[in-house]
Amino acid sequence: DDKAPAPEPVRAQQPAPTSAPAPAAVQAPAAAAPAQTVTVAGTTDSTTGFLQRKSFVEELHKRIQQPLKAGVRQIACIAIDKLPSILDQIGPIAIDDFFAQFAAVIRDNLKTGDLAGSVATGQVAALIERPTTRDTEAWAKGLTSRVAAHVFHVADKSVICSCSVGIGM
Repeated sequence: DDKAPAPEPVRAQQPAPTSAPAPAAVQAPAAAAPAQTVTVAGTTDSTTGFLQRKSFVEELHKRIQQPLKAGVRQIACIAIDKLPSILDQIGPIAIDDFFAQFAAVIRDNLKTGDLAGSVATGQVAALIERPTTRDTEAWAKGLTSRVAAHVFHVADKSVICSCSVGIGM
């Protein structure tokens, strides 16, 4: 067999912002380190930049086999509220741009070491490691606040939305 071995996961640096910073209400806290996402060749969702579902689950299994250094490890499931209404508002062609912007808000709220994957249409799952469950809950509340405060500009329209975050162990 002349098959090459599968590529090893690598850490991808988050690109530097190309525009003016967002208003303080939607910026990630200054204390948060920029998020790095795990990418494996050919396994990231082209719209969100997060791992595709299958790759996310594989990386998740690898990660949970590793001992936790401190704190808690939880899964956050993030879903766009009223997605059919947003789809009606902007149309099926522009929805990918909306998903990409929504993912960027999530990415800005992840910390180094968090693992995120696109798991269904309009849904992202993230493995979050924080010092306490209260910290994870605060992270989720902060994310929902930032999404609600963000104005998405899609197809010459301004879209506001909310999201729901479920947390499990």
